[in-house]
Amino acid sequence: MKRFLTAAMALCLLLSCLVPACAQGNDYTVWPNTGNCGPDATYALMNGVLTISGTGEVTKRHDEWPKGVTSVVIEEGITSLFSSTFWNMDITQVDIPSSMTHIGSGVFEGTPWLENNLEEFLIVGDRILLSYNGASSEVTIPDTVRSIAGSAFMESDITAVTVGSSVEHIGASAFLNCPKLERVSIADTIFDIEQGILDGTPWMRSQTEDFVIVGDGVLIGYKGPGGVVEIPDTVRAITSYSCMYDPDTSEEISITEVTVPDTVIKIDRSAFPAGSINDMTNKPPVIIHGARGSAAQKYVEDSIWVQLYRFVPFGQEDGSLFNFLQLHSIYDAGQFVDVKEDDWFRDDVRIVYSVELMNGKNKIGTPCPLFDPAGSIKLSEAITVAARVRDTYYYEQTDFTAAEGAMWYQPYIDYALASKIIAEVPKDLSRPATRAEFASMLAAALPEREMEALHEDIRFVDIDENYPAYHAVMTLVRAGVMQGKGEGRFDPDAQVKRCEAAAMLARCVRTEQRIQPDLT
Repeated sequence: MKRFLTAAMALCLLLSCLVPACAQGNDYTVWPNTGNCGPDATYALMNGVLTISGTGEVTKRHDEWPKGVTSVVIEEGITSLFSSTFWNMDITQVDIPSSMTHIGSGVFEGTPWLENNLEEFLIVGDRILLSYNGASSEVTIPDTVRSIAGSAFMESDITAVTVGSSVEHIGASAFLNCPKLERVSIADTIFDIEQGILDGTPWMRSQTEDFVIVGDGVLIGYKGPGGVVEIPDTVRAITSYSCMYDPDTSEEISITEVTVPDTVIKIDRSAFPAGSINDMTNKPPVIIHGARGSAAQKYVEDSIWVQLYRFVPFGQEDGSLFNFLQLHSIYDAGQFVDVKEDDWFRDDVRIVYSVELMNGKNKIGTPCPLFDPAGSIKLSEAITVAARVRDTYYYEQTDFTAAEGAMWYQPYIDYALASKIIAEVPKDLSRPATRAEFASMLAAALPEREMEALHEDIRFVDIDENYPAYHAVMTLVRAGVMQGKGEGRFDPDAQVKRCEAAAMLARCVRTEQRIQPDLT
């Protein structure tokens, strides 16, 4: 962490040298003497004293304060300081309130206040150990300490450390790069541990197991061969970068698939390596196996780039609806001039376009992009979108490029036949698909386990158990993918409009879009 901060500041200094003098006249941004410094925090500078008031966290960086700060007074109510908040500032006095519960890495590093404070254990705020200045190389954290601040011991010459059960939190890089640290004892009650606390130490290099676990089941480092990884069920939490970089060499770990047990209840951001959105590298998404509703699922869904991972629920190793969370095409506002913001199908069109199940359909002589929501979906198009659904669900990445001289839809027809989406090729592929035909294709594209019934007691007067597509129709209707036409009718032979097809597809692949069946 210290090397990172130093490198970052060196880069800033270099860039400042490259900026023309006329652009440097105000030292980049001249920050006002009063303003906001967090969601619910404000600051005011007067006669060199920076007073921070309010509640919650302070999010300003060290280079975002007004000039001339020599003293900092943090009032009660402020609870958190981010990394490097006052890094390398010329601050000689700091008042920290008892409401302070978290201090990140390098917050006061390089300040005269911290460098001149030579208490053996500098404890501030709500029992936060900020730094150690003792003579002994064998350190036992005092029982009065609740939290160890980020980088508190970083690069120090300590040889042993004992962290007892009074400690509830260990901040990022707390013991990073301590060159002599060989013995470590961390109480098995400590669960809140941040990334890289022991990276670059002799203790970490001496660990021979694939998974380095400390405290209350916290995985802080992975030293295995990569590839397909199964997290042991002794793990309850996984820290950031613990499975992304080798803790000894800092080299990136190549992982293609991770199984996360139910015991894991917390996974920090960037815990695992990811796929690539760079077409040149063509690195596929990393597969994350886990239980539905688990920390593993939340990790994937909360990822900044959800398309870099694939979440596959336990029991569904051969396919997953979560593959449809990966956005392939960006749906811009006004993507189609004939799809309005208040159209009932607008969100459905956005979804199916984004996951590349349906595209626009421009008519000859019409320069603007159209979706043609009221137009019918042809059999060739219905077969095509059903094939895309199945291919995405099973992540087969089929090449649907037509051979020279063949119709554009021929690869989809071949795929649909091979995967039993259709039993035979319809005689007229250019005619509109019926509701029953479309239902049959969609039901065949996805396994029945993905069509959980929302309501069982549904009947239609115009189809019964003897109707060829009865099972497919009822499966989709009971699951909230399709609905009747009112008065107890399904109208199986009616043509499917493109807006209706978009709605059915969106409900197939996104369970939150499904509707309660209409029983009238």
